[in-house]
Amino acid sequence: MPRRSQQSSSLCGANVTSPGDQNVRYHVHIERSNNNGTSLRTVLRQIRIQTLDACGQLQAARSNIARKHGVIVLMLHRIIPDGQMHQCRSPRGMVLRESGFRALLQYLRAETDIIAPTDLSHTRVRSERPQVLVTFDDGWADNYEVAAPYLAAFNIKACFFVVTAYAGCSHPFWPEHVLWLRGLTQQTHRSDLWKSFLESFHARSNNRPRPEIVSGSEERVLSWLKQFSAAEILERVDEALFRLDPTLDRIASDPYERLMTWEEMRSLAKQGHMLASHTCTHPLLTHLGGRAVAEELRNSWLALNTKVWQGTGSSAWISYPNGDVDSSVQAAAQKAGYRYGFTTVPGVWPGRCESLSIPRVNIWDGSLLSSDGTFNENSLAHTLFWRPSHATWH
Repeated sequence: MPRRSQQSSSLCGANVTSPGDQNVRYHVHIERSNNNGTSLRTVLRQIRIQTLDACGQLQAARSNIARKHGVIVLMLHRIIPDGQMHQCRSPRGMVLRESGFRALLQYLRAETDIIAPTDLSHTRVRSERPQVLVTFDDGWADNYEVAAPYLAAFNIKACFFVVTAYAGCSHPFWPEHVLWLRGLTQQTHRSDLWKSFLESFHARSNNRPRPEIVSGSEERVLSWLKQFSAAEILERVDEALFRLDPTLDRIASDPYERLMTWEEMRSLAKQGHMLASHTCTHPLLTHLGGRAVAEELRNSWLALNTKVWQGTGSSAWISYPNGDVDSSVQAAAQKAGYRYGFTTVPGVWPGRCESLSIPRVNIWDGSLLSSDGTFNENSLAHTLFWRPSHATWH
C-alpha cells in the first residue's frame, strides 16, 4: 500500500503549566475511545443490527437500493492514522481512522459499484449492486496525505468539497478549539471555567445554556454553539484559555489539522479527482442574507476555476456547510450555476430529481468499527444500506 511521508505531531502531547503551581505539569490528551467499557447504547445498537441481519433485512435493503438504481453518496471528513487518533481534536462524528478507511474501501470494492464523480449523471445503468459515490468535506490535509494514496491503490475517484478562503490554513475551524478547551478544563478539574465559557454567550443572546448542554456530549455542545458566529466563539475560547493559564502556549496542532494547499488540490485534480465548493468561509448559509449567500457561492466557484482548473471549467457542485439548506439557498445555488448540491441528510438519491438537495451517508469510526476497534461488516451494511433505505422509502 502506498505510504505518505511521516510528519511530526505535537497537538495533544503538549505540556501545559498549571496556573496554581508553576512546577505542576499535566499532559493534554483528547480521548477518542470509551475506556469505561461498551456503552448501553452501543450494545443495544449491535443487538439491533444482529437482529436485522438474522432477519435478512440488511441484505434486503442492499438489494432494494440496487433494484431502484439509487446512489449512496458517502460523506467523509478526516482520515487519521491509527496511532495519532488520540491527538485529533475534531468531533468524533467526522473522524475515521486509517485502518477503518482501508477496510471501508475493500468492502466497497467487493460489495458495491463505485462510481466516479463524472459518472453521477449516468447512474441508471442496470446493476445488481448498489452504486456508491465517495465525497469528502472541508478539504483537510489528511485527505491528501492519508486518504489519496488508498484511493489510488483501489482506483477510486472521489469528490473533495473544499473551503476555498482557508486553503492551506492551520486549525481553521472553531469546533476543534472548543473541544480542546473542553478537554483542558476536564483534565484540570475546572468545570467552573467550562460553565462560565458557555454562559458567557448568554449575555448577548438571552439563550442561557441548559445544564444538559454544559455537561452534555460534544455533539450537543457544538450544536448549541452553532447559533453564534465563528469569530465570537474563537474570541471567547481565547478568553477562557487565558483565564486557565496566561502562560499557555497557543494551539500547536496535530500535523493534519490544516486544510489542503492549492498545490495539493491541483495534484488531486491531476489524479482524476473532482475539487468542488464547500463555500469560501464555511458559514451556515441559511443564516446569511441573499447577497452574502450569492457571494459565498460565486467566489468559491471562481477560486476553484482559477486556481485548480485554471480556467478550463470545473463541475459545478456544492456541499452546503453543516448541511444547512432551504429553498432560498437552493435557488441561489441554481442561479450561481451549480448543478448538484449535497446535504448531510441521510438517504439514497434516486438520481432523477432534487439534484440540489442530494442526501449523503456520514461515515466515521462508529459506522463500521466494533467497540474494540475492529471492522464490523454488519455495522457498515447497516450504515450503508439499511438506514439510508429506511430514511428514503419508509
